[in-house]
Amino acid sequence: VVAASMIDHGDFIKTFALLHDFPVRGKRVAVIANAGFEKTYAADSLGELTLAELDAATVERLRGIIPPFVAAEPLLDLTAMVSDEQFEQCIDVMLACPAVDALCISIVPQAQVLHTTDEEIQHYERNIAARIVETVHKHKKPTVVSVNVVSGADAVYNRFGQVMDSGGVPTYLTAERAMICLNEFIRYRLVRERHLISEWLR
Repeated sequence: VVAASMIDHGDFIKTFALLHDFPVRGKRVAVIANAGFEKTYAADSLGELTLAELDAATVERLRGIIPPFVAAEPLLDLTAMVSDEQFEQCIDVMLACPAVDALCISIVPQAQVLHTTDEEIQHYERNIAARIVETVHKHKKPTVVSVNVVSGADAVYNRFGQVMDSGGVPTYLTAERAMICLNEFIRYRLVRERHLISEWLR
């Protein structure tokens, strides 16, 4: 795996280290975000991955969780209105979908309903970071997380990313970075497992 920059180098090491025991089934990816701009970054960074096509049962399950003004789709924008529990439920449903091989989760932590600050994570055991770690390991599908913080405010959310990284779920600062790393991990694993060396050299 060739890293084009030192940023890629560090991010790839984390991705491959934390996801090393996650089986790769294919290239179909879904996105769950709570901000439209992060969903757009993820969509623009699909690379060699393809957008999953959700089956009717998955769509119906999502509709039972999300607010009525949110569309149940593979590029799922939950907006800033959902709770830790709703976010977790959507992740669980998406990872359970047979048409989803991998997932990118993007959270802008300033959302008022989610428990994301260091203080909230310390005092609320069922915070969204802990829920993500638990749900990802339940399904064992490659999952990356973007925690998008504004300049100067990141110190308030240090524990948020640390809980997920230490729990084996790689986190990044933008959905674009998360998708770049997910692409590289899935591509490498599929090439190795299917012995498509010519695909790697192109």
